[in-house]
Amino acid sequence: MNMEHKEMSLPENALHIRKEGFHAALLPDRAGDKVVVHCGDVVVEGMRFATAFFGRGEFVPDETVTRDNGVYFRQELFGQYYQPLRGDQLQPVTRENWRELIRQRETSEECRLVYNAHIREMGPGIEIRVHAAGTDIVPLAVEIAFRPGGEFEGVVPAPAGNMTFLLREGYARYRVGEDVLRIGPGKAEHGYTAIRGAAAGYTDMNRLYFTGFTPFDHTFTLQRDSTHHP
Repeated sequence: MNMEHKEMSLPENALHIRKEGFHAALLPDRAGDKVVVHCGDVVVEGMRFATAFFGRGEFVPDETVTRDNGVYFRQELFGQYYQPLRGDQLQPVTRENWRELIRQRETSEECRLVYNAHIREMGPGIEIRVHAAGTDIVPLAVEIAFRPGGEFEGVVPAPAGNMTFLLREGYARYRVGEDVLRIGPGKAEHGYTAIRGAAAGYTDMNRLYFTGFTPFDHTFTLQRDSTHHP
């Protein structure tokens, strides 16, 4: 795998993949966004995913492993439901006592969700696999944020509007001048892109989403579209 530690005004430990006009930087230490891509004038400023898991499902890996065939990320989350206080335990909740009171509440139905992501070189581009499992039917959205100035092909507007798009199937293209990045295959099982608990979005960028429900397992590529180059 042609990975280098260089340039792009990024952290020194960033891993760079360069091939035929495509340049991706993998960022092991960045909390959420793990990928920045340059393909000529096409720029992906960030890529991340989140689920609506107890309102705190942003993917922030606690394990990162680099191997010859790519970079692996993993995160494990736990959540539970808090039962109400009863009888003599009841009392007014204030800013000062709510932390103490929540510790007194019984919990039930502890849930677990495990995220895994794998990024590797694939032709003049990268392949990304996103996997999430452990608690079923939790909405998930993968967000890919493109620098403004280009146009999408093959996508549909997302319900949220404001520069958000879905790729239902097949492949999309993002074009800036003569430079084209090909993305896909798509997956769009729902239109919920502003996931509760996710980090603040890139409101000033063109954003493409893949969506689904856990258990979720989707592999897609970002590649320089050579059919649009000499």
